[in-house]
Amino acid sequence: MLQQLGGLWRRLQDQSPARQALILATPVVVAMLLVLGGLVVWSVAAPLVTSRPTPVAQRPPTAALPSGATAVAPPAVPTADPTAVAPQPTVVVPPTPTPVPATATPVPQPTSTPTPEPARSARVVNTDGQGANMRRAPSVSAQRVKLVAEGTVVELVGGEQRGDGYAWRNVRDADGSAGYVIADYLQPIQAPPGATPVLPPPSIRIEEITSPVARGGEATLTVVTRPGVRCELRVLIYGPATLPREGLEAKMADPDGVCSWTWTVPEEVVPGAWRYLIMAGEGEGRATREVPVVVT
Repeated sequence: MLQQLGGLWRRLQDQSPARQALILATPVVVAMLLVLGGLVVWSVAAPLVTSRPTPVAQRPPTAALPSGATAVAPPAVPTADPTAVAPQPTVVVPPTPTPVPATATPVPQPTSTPTPEPARSARVVNTDGQGANMRRAPSVSAQRVKLVAEGTVVELVGGEQRGDGYAWRNVRDADGSAGYVIADYLQPIQAPPGATPVLPPPSIRIEEITSPVARGGEATLTVVTRPGVRCELRVLIYGPATLPREGLEAKMADPDGVCSWTWTVPEEVVPGAWRYLIMAGEGEGRATREVPVVVT
């Protein structure tokens, strides 16, 4: 190696001074060119290296939150560590409220209105004070029973009937007289539901009576009144006496309005005229009548 270098040096000494300067300057120039070339390459590559974005972990998609849920932010991820993965947000789901059963609202039911009872009585009206004719049949040519004064309350016995172009009603008055009156002259009296129908007091007609009657004998008293009413018979006491024990119980008038009592006059009763009280009906619609029974 040294011999080769020595040979090269002797050859360099044999060259002219200009050529020696050129040979010595060539390595320096080559080195400078290499340095310059390296600088150029570095200046071009350095921006490309520094401009490349730092890889960041991709954040996974955020899940849809339920209604009423609250998202909790995840902790910050240091940017210095490009491999770090951002954690997913924690979803807080509120507890599902327990459904409270709604209180059922009662549906109002239609209130049923009680059907009013048919009127059982009426008042004589629209006669200009003259009264209405009561006739045997629903006809203007039928026999007249009586003249019923205006304002009189009568019992409605039957339904409406037609005759001679008029509507008629079968009625009965307090005296027990029955017949037909033109409906235009009658104003039905309608009682409130459940109330006792307004009726005039019934009449009491003596049909049969045993008088005089001997002590120990049987006596009979029969009356005619309004059908279906309660009838009672009582002895009016004026001084000590022995009363009948059987036969004077309360009775109901039959469909013809008949009530009858039969009893035995006690042997111990004091002879004379005894007063008996007959009652038909109840309350304000009760009628009374006294009759004498002579005991011998």
